[in-house]
Amino acid sequence: MKSALIPCVAGFVLFMSPLLAAPDILDPTTTEDAASTSEQIDELFAKGMEEVHLQSGIDSLKQSLDLCAQEYAKRPGDCDVLWRYVRSCAQYAESVKGLQLVNWRDVCREWGKRGIDLGEIAKKIEPGRVEGYTWQTVCIGKYSDATGILAAPKENLIGKAKEDLKRSNAIDKSYNDYNPVLANSMF
Repeated sequence: MKSALIPCVAGFVLFMSPLLAAPDILDPTTTEDAASTSEQIDELFAKGMEEVHLQSGIDSLKQSLDLCAQEYAKRPGDCDVLWRYVRSCAQYAESVKGLQLVNWRDVCREWGKRGIDLGEIAKKIEPGRVEGYTWQTVCIGKYSDATGILAAPKENLIGKAKEDLKRSNAIDKSYNDYNPVLANSMF
């Protein structure tokens, strides 16, 4: 009788070990916390976009960006965190540039590049989602604004942007008010 239970117990332990190693799968509060944080990020982002031509808008976008960075440190494999982080990088850089703040080139270079890198990660984690492709393309634009038009071909950014836009269109043309379609028309 005891020997018959050993394979059953061993099988159960093997089956449950991934769940035990990842407590957030079993803990609904972790999922609720993640949803709450995503809502906070989205609220800060929306506030920043409403006030995009004011310093307070820049501040809200920066807070959204900082919260994304904190969440990314906790959940680096979460695509919802990643695309929000890439989106925040893009819009923060765009807003600083739009206000022509003294350091706009540095901001566009730093956050554009970070958004490009994070976009690559998001695309690898969930290649069937439109957000990583779309927002990475915007980050490529912001990075190119800072580095100049001649840097884009050297780093194959134009090719990457075209591929991302093609993929965005294939996944969901209507995403973000048809942003993939509009952006694709610029190439």
